[in-house]
Amino acid sequence: MGDESQTDARSTNIDNGRYIYCLVDTGSHMSEPPSGDEIGTDGIEGASPSIVHAKGDVIGSSGRVGAVVHSCTQTYEASNLATVQQRILSHQRVVDAAGSIYDTPLPLRFNTVFEGGDQSVQAWVHDNYDQIYSALMTLAGTWEYRIGLVWDANRFESLAVKTDEELQRIEDQRTSANEGTAFLLNKQYKRRLATLRSERRNELIEVLQTSVEPLAAEITEQGSQDIDIGGLSDREIKGNDGETDTSDCETTSDTKRNEDEDKELIERFAVRVSADAEAALGSRLDEFVDRDGVSVTFTGPWPPYTFAPNIG
Repeated sequence: MGDESQTDARSTNIDNGRYIYCLVDTGSHMSEPPSGDEIGTDGIEGASPSIVHAKGDVIGSSGRVGAVVHSCTQTYEASNLATVQQRILSHQRVVDAAGSIYDTPLPLRFNTVFEGGDQSVQAWVHDNYDQIYSALMTLAGTWEYRIGLVWDANRFESLAVKTDEELQRIEDQRTSANEGTAFLLNKQYKRRLATLRSERRNELIEVLQTSVEPLAAEITEQGSQDIDIGGLSDREIKGNDGETDTSDCETTSDTKRNEDEDKELIERFAVRVSADAEAALGSRLDEFVDRDGVSVTFTGPWPPYTFAPNIG
C-alpha cells in the first residue's frame, strides 16, 4: 500500500480485514472468469481483488453469491481529497471489471470493510442472502445512466419577453407610469417572468421524464444535487472511464456551466436501463437540443448505485 495509507490519521487499523467492492451472481457469466476467482484488475492501493463465495443455507459453503473483496489491515479514510478520489476510482474500476465477468453487480459503498476474514463476509451474506440474491436478480442485465437537464435561462427569458402577452402589457404600462406605479409594475413583471420560468422548467422535466420512461426499468429524480458514489459525487470523481456523451446532443460540461452563469441545472435523473439501450436512450435525449437553450449531460454506464438497496 502507498505511504499515505500507512500514515493517514483518519484510517483505522483492523484485524484480518476484508474490503468489499460489490456482490455478484457467480452463476451468470458474461465472460470467462480469470483463474482462481481473481477479478483480473488492480484494486485500491494495488490490491488483488478476488471472489469469496457464500450461500444462504449453510455459512461458509459455496453458492451463487460472490463477494468481491481484498485483504486489508486498515480502512481507507483519508484527509487528502485527491487520495480519496483515486481510491474511489480504483473501487469503481473493480466493480466495472466484476460486471464484465458476472453481469450487473450489486455495488457497495466505498470503504465497506469487514473484520474477521472471509468467514465474516460469508456470515454477513448468509444472514442477508435472500435480500442480496433478490437484488441481483432485479438488477441483472441493467445499468445506471445519469442525465442532467440544463438550460440557458436568459435565452428563455428573452424569448418570453417577445411572446408573452402579459409581459408585453406590463412593459407597455411601465413606459408611461410614474415612479410609484412603475415600482409596482416592475414587481408584477418579475413575478410573471418567474412564473413563466417555473412553468417551463416543470414542463421540460415532465417531457424529458415521459420520453425516457418507456426505456427505463427505473427512473428517479435527483434534484440539482450530485449523485453520490460511495462518499463522493460523480462530478467530484474525475477521469471516469464510464462517462459518455450522447452522439448528437449538445453536451454541457461542468466547467463550462461554472464559467457561464446563464447556464442552469434544472434537474438530474438516474435511469436504470438494459445494457443494450444506451443508443436508444441517447436518441431520446436528442430532441432537447436547442429547445429554449436546453442541453443535456449523459453519463454511463454505471453500476446501479442509485438503485442498489441497503443490505441488512
